[in-house]
Amino acid sequence: MAPKGGKGGSSGGNLSIPASCPGAFSSPDSLVVFVLSILVFVFFVAVFFLRCSSNVRVSPGKKLVGLPYVLSVTCFLIGFACHWISLLFRECDVGSYYDFYYWKIAVNVLIGIGNWFLLFVIVWTLNTMLQEHLGYRMTSCKVVCIVILAVTGMLTCARIGLGSYDLWILAEYWESSYDAYPKLNVAYWGFYLLSTVTSGIFSLITAIPLNSRLLLGSRLLGWIVTLLISNVIYVLLITVLCLLDLMASIDSWITWTVVGYTADFFRALTCLLFIFVAHNLAWSKETSTGTNTTATVTHHQPMYESVFIAHQQHPQDAPKSGKPYYHK
Repeated sequence: MAPKGGKGGSSGGNLSIPASCPGAFSSPDSLVVFVLSILVFVFFVAVFFLRCSSNVRVSPGKKLVGLPYVLSVTCFLIGFACHWISLLFRECDVGSYYDFYYWKIAVNVLIGIGNWFLLFVIVWTLNTMLQEHLGYRMTSCKVVCIVILAVTGMLTCARIGLGSYDLWILAEYWESSYDAYPKLNVAYWGFYLLSTVTSGIFSLITAIPLNSRLLLGSRLLGWIVTLLISNVIYVLLITVLCLLDLMASIDSWITWTVVGYTADFFRALTCLLFIFVAHNLAWSKETSTGTNTTATVTHHQPMYESVFIAHQQHPQDAPKSGKPYYHK
């Protein structure tokens, strides 16, 4: 077990990045994981810069990609950057062996926070915007959304705390915290999936009447449906992996890698689709009080529409290639 506050016995001479990394990524498995992690990172970089573009910042639905959305994308961006950097450092033997686990803690925290903020945008921001567009407030829907976010927030804190604790002390398999983490992970993602589906139902219940009253264009409704489907796929894939990990019924590295990174790409796609939804001109249509008529707001400028799952690796059995180690 590594000292809690120490570097695990590393020497200062090992902390500089070597000019070359002989033997790095000699395994096809490790190279594939590294390339996929880079691709996911680049995807989030593109989403981040697209969000920062002037057109999106003045779009009619800019509230949808406001501060919670930016925080979510930023956490994902930094988290996946830490992921591929840690892979590179491990292949080049930079730092101590236990430094790899400290990187994993950072990834665990950042991705966990990003997941909660993404759920906040889906559950709260999208639904409240649709309800405001309809012209009335659905109190029961808001109460359910608040409960969902509160419970998910508590589960997120517990999951981040327990996962980081296991990584910090490099817990052995017989530690109780290690036995508890896969179960907590399944509970977390199971509730996350239920929350996503429930929120999606609320969104569709509101969006379909709006579409029939010409308050939402059919294209915007299509973007919303696509966004909800993408998000459900990403959460469902991770939930399935967590269940399989809990039952210890999957050992294939290919399955872990393909399913895990497919979920990551759908997560990034969900973030991208929020921008298309926010950019749609249909948000500029408002309801006239007491009628079903619409009026186009003229002060808006025209716009063109344009992944380690639960399973901990330990010093004695942590190969340079294997399951994606980062916490989804």
